[in-house]
Amino acid sequence: FRFTKDEIAFLCDRLRITDPFTTVTRYTTSAHDAACIMLFRLAYPCRLRTMEQFFDRSISALSNIANDVIELVHSNFQHLLGWDHQRMDQRRLQQYADAICRKGSPLDCCIRFIDGTVRGIARPSKNQKVAYNGHKRKHALKYQSVV
Repeated sequence: FRFTKDEIAFLCDRLRITDPFTTVTRYTTSAHDAACIMLFRLAYPCRLRTMEQFFDRSISALSNIANDVIELVHSNFQHLLGWDHQRMDQRRLQQYADAICRKGSPLDCCIRFIDGTVRGIARPSKNQKVAYNGHKRKHALKYQSVV
């Protein structure tokens, strides 16, 4: 992980992860472990089987813990995921566009950037060319989001 123990404890407090953390299906773990499982699941494109060895928990437990922590965080902070009309008004957006333009952008109205994430997948048995990413030289799916 890229977090220290103190930073994980800080995240648990700020994300309101209870200790002990119990899932809907009654798996119980510490808030620290629940946060680590969620962070690991979100940070790495890995299979639950890999996490099973790392955390010494069943695939079912890891899946339930990760999903329930993500659901908890989402329910606690979903109000922050929408567009904030008070902070992101026309004046502020123009400030962003001007700052980007000053850095050399040929556009004077750019306020966001696309983040493309490539996730490797197993070679498909059919339609391999559709899933092949020539740039990364592997079979993969591409996800794009505006940041």
